[in-house]
Amino acid sequence: MDLMSLAIVVLGGLYLSLALGQFMAPPPPTPVFAVMIDAGSTGTRAHIAAFAPLPPAPGRAAGAAPAASAAAAAAALPTLLSYKTVSFPTTLTELASPADATALFAPLLADVGHQVPAAARGRTPLYLRATAGVRLAAASVPGGSAAVMDRAAAALNGSGYAWQGAGVLDGRVEGAYAWLSVNYLLGRLPTATDAGGGGQSGGGGGGSAAVAAAAAGGAAASSFGAMDLGGGSLQVVRTVRGGEDAASVAGAGAGDVVTLPVGGGAASVVAFSYDGWGLGGGSARVLAALDADGTLDEDNPCFPPSELPHRVVVPSRGAGGERLPIVGAGDFRRCVDAAKRLVAPAFAGLPDGDEDGSEYVAFAHLYDRTVGVGLAENATLYEVWELGSRVCRGERTADGYALPESVRNGERSRVCLEVAYVYALLRWGVKVGGGRLIFRQYVDGEMLGWALGGLLVEGAGRGGSVTVGGVPVGGMAGWGGAKAEAAAGLLEG
Repeated sequence: MDLMSLAIVVLGGLYLSLALGQFMAPPPPTPVFAVMIDAGSTGTRAHIAAFAPLPPAPGRAAGAAPAASAAAAAAALPTLLSYKTVSFPTTLTELASPADATALFAPLLADVGHQVPAAARGRTPLYLRATAGVRLAAASVPGGSAAVMDRAAAALNGSGYAWQGAGVLDGRVEGAYAWLSVNYLLGRLPTATDAGGGGQSGGGGGGSAAVAAAAAGGAAASSFGAMDLGGGSLQVVRTVRGGEDAASVAGAGAGDVVTLPVGGGAASVVAFSYDGWGLGGGSARVLAALDADGTLDEDNPCFPPSELPHRVVVPSRGAGGERLPIVGAGDFRRCVDAAKRLVAPAFAGLPDGDEDGSEYVAFAHLYDRTVGVGLAENATLYEVWELGSRVCRGERTADGYALPESVRNGERSRVCLEVAYVYALLRWGVKVGGGRLIFRQYVDGEMLGWALGGLLVEGAGRGGSVTVGGVPVGGMAGWGGAKAEAAAGLLEG
């Protein structure tokens, strides 16, 4: 056989082997799904995640009890394949009866069903976790939060999904879940070797992300901090630094250490939570302060000048939702001063964010009232000030940007007030600036928030309790027969 013939035979064989390999390759794994219903202060949302299934944890079959061996701590988090969110404006505190709950969840679950195949629903874990709206309403709603959650659980228990129960999240746990979401999606979760000075994981939404070792020092300093400004509360979370533990952090009055069972190990962060200081609650406090000063109705610095009065709901004047006429003066500096007088003393115990060495990702309403009204993701506090000043005066921004007729998650007339509150919160509350802040809401199309982190802990935690200050969190999933511990193996193949 001459060389030419030999080459043809070799190349033909190579092509045949590649072609057969392509056709004989194993099919991609069937996704596993998980659904988290987020009962927030401004609405109810269902987050639907599809993951590549995890292999069974070392030392046990799928569905068996978690292994106690150290090898279990090396288990990876699942790869996220897709993440969808559907929402309704109704909140749980508006549900007066089980029939109301059924009416809310029926269309929500119908939308979820468009994402989860019928054959997979019986093994798809479904959770409901409530946040600040229910936490704050516990004293004002008849029967308290227990009555609200009982109604929700009764409506969801026969949903056809693998119901995991309803619970009210501790605000610090909510913040820790948000931190996990941010660092998972951005690939900033450390590997187990990071606790001992090793390499950084490239994991997250684009691939498997190994977890921080539980006993060796929490999350690596290269992880991002997280700031989540919702409608009813604010969470600020940073990584645990070397030498810190629950006792030392609590003794210094510098927050609480929250430890999450992640994968087969754990990750620890320092978390702060402020109920009543979300965008809705904080801006309502500013309006109440202006009312006390006699500048709410006339010469109001937090609304731009206009030919006709602004029509604004002012909670301090009653909870009926009546809109009051307000004449705006459009003075951003005075509006910020009003917010500062409230924010500075309320957040005095929060350490200076610029001094802890963390980079923070700020999202939810922190994004809506910065990037959402024309700034870049790396905007400085000076640029927030400049934007607020123009918005309050009713001017266009330097690049010609004008506020749209409809504003993301809010009302156009309130943007001056809300940007002023966000500025005061960043400067005198969390005290972060100087390039250590990134305003971001989406990573590769996936929306940042606490819900994805909750699914990673409660669906892929492989057993173990969430702890705050070293104490297991009770009641997190206390309605509908759910366990207070993270379920084992729900996202395994």
